[in-house]
Amino acid sequence: MSAILHIVNQSPFSSTLLKQCMDRFNNDDGLILLEDGVYGAMSQHPYAQNVRNIKRCYAIKNDLLARGISLDDISDSIQVIDYDEFVQLTIEFPLSHSWY
Repeated sequence: MSAILHIVNQSPFSSTLLKQCMDRFNNDDGLILLEDGVYGAMSQHPYAQNVRNIKRCYAIKNDLLARGISLDDISDSIQVIDYDEFVQLTIEFPLSHSWY
């Protein structure tokens, strides 16, 4: 089975999409949190432990900053990326699934 790049844009405070995504996640998959989905990157969030266990987890820097989330407030395991790197990841992964 090919690795999937999961893209979550909904806040885990108002949607169950991050939980649904995590329930279907495989070890080789990647996760990008963008727009309100970046709230799931916060180390204080209930799903923080699950997100920390993902080898390839990313959050969009501009979306974090636009929501007042300090880079010190996110889990250490999350790589902060820009939109150019986001596009590169969509090329690297053979499949992607948007959780909107």
